[in-house]
Amino acid sequence: MCPAETEAGRLLASGEATPADLCYSLQETLFAMLVEITERAMAHVGASDVLIVGGVGCNLRLQEMMRIMVGERGGSLYATGGLFVYQLPMPVNCWDLNVFIWVACMPVQTFVDDWLGAMQSLDG
Repeated sequence: MCPAETEAGRLLASGEATPADLCYSLQETLFAMLVEITERAMAHVGASDVLIVGGVGCNLRLQEMMRIMVGERGGSLYATGGLFVYQLPMPVNCWDLNVFIWVACMPVQTFVDDWLGAMQSLDG
């Protein structure tokens, strides 16, 4: 076992931490790393805006951390919600994988009809 696994086991066994505590700590660390890497990339290419996509991009904590960093740089954060791109803050429904599963489970014509209906309802 690596030292982190040993320490996590000790914290759980002693009651000093719960599984939720450890998961939150891991999430915070990973998201901080993503934000730092993104900030470095922005500086390298001279970008001011960020677009995050996919299931991980739906995480509200990641959005918050990324929004703070982008705001400090004078930029804007964007996220995908389904087939659309919009500026945050806005309720986000990143259901990219859900769409793939939905499509795989239904006849193509039904998918096309539903999709066209959804697009038309947005215009009205």
